[in-house]
Amino acid sequence: TFNTTYDGANARLSGRLGFEGEIDTELVFDAVHPEGLRIAGVQTQRIEATGSPTGTLQPLDLTINATSSLEAVSYNDEPVGPLELTLLAHADETAIELTIDPTTLLDGEVGATASYTRGELDIDAGLSASGVSLARIGNLLRIPQPLSGIAGARLEATIPLETPTDAVASGEWVVQQVDTDEFGSLSGEGTVRVGDGRLDLPEATLRTGEGLLHASASMNLDEPDRIATTFRLTDWPLELTEQQLAARASAEGEVELFLSPLGASGGVDLEVDLRYKGQDAGTLTAASQLSRDDIRITNFRLTTLDGQLTGSGRFALDEDLWQAASLQASWSDLRLSGLSDFEPALADLVGTTSRSLTIQPATDPR
Repeated sequence: TFNTTYDGANARLSGRLGFEGEIDTELVFDAVHPEGLRIAGVQTQRIEATGSPTGTLQPLDLTINATSSLEAVSYNDEPVGPLELTLLAHADETAIELTIDPTTLLDGEVGATASYTRGELDIDAGLSASGVSLARIGNLLRIPQPLSGIAGARLEATIPLETPTDAVASGEWVVQQVDTDEFGSLSGEGTVRVGDGRLDLPEATLRTGEGLLHASASMNLDEPDRIATTFRLTDWPLELTEQQLAARASAEGEVELFLSPLGASGGVDLEVDLRYKGQDAGTLTAASQLSRDDIRITNFRLTTLDGQLTGSGRFALDEDLWQAASLQASWSDLRLSGLSDFEPALADLVGTTSRSLTIQPATDPR
């Protein structure tokens, strides 16, 4: 039996070791660190570990089965929960391999692997996750907007021995049951890369009903409230229930999103099929330029009532919407009798209308 104490931790090794270096199956170890550890933002309270090694020391061919429990784990002071780990490690003359069985973490299951080959400068690692709470991930990363739903991933990483913080990981991800007020429940999948201080989603697909979004995104981990994206949207459903207005949108563009405060900048081309009170209300196409201060719409065209409405406009986001708005529009050959489809009280209107309209901020006091 061998006992030792280091930095507040107590460890004990007991069993039999053969003269030829073989390890008897009765050899066991256990360790306790009553105060826990704090490493790179991860903090624990009490840590306990037990295990049993088998194999030989000369030549090296050693297998270790172990379990460990960590109380009150947190990351950047955000609770992660207690962890119960089951580990299998193997070491021989050429390599070291470690497997952590799937364990409960962030309301889901997470497992990991790691391996090192003698003479190499890196450690190869793997991570698998399923059913993990997106809300809790958002809290850990301090993302300003609340998240919902569950996520899964399968990642592979390369970790330099001299500078572990320069690790690079890539793999695949999936999300389900992401509830939103605007679009209902979302699901999706894609690829991910984490490294060099960035989180990249080279390919991402989201869907809701018949709506489909293909996108790529990139985030600087030092600025998690800014996301650069390119996207293509197809048949995405939109609905304003109180206004009895529904739409199906298709769009593409390059946009930088700001999460705090909420905003965007970039260009978007848009095509929207409109329905009002359950009736087909026409098709709108437009090109727009977004900024934190305003939305500029150029060359919009609404085809409706057998005619067309065209124009351009600017809508300020940091002022009263209509006091700072400007709009130039013209329409031709709109069939007035078609308005009765949306409002029966207008059934007596007949003929067509062609006109132009300009709205801009007043330059004189009112």
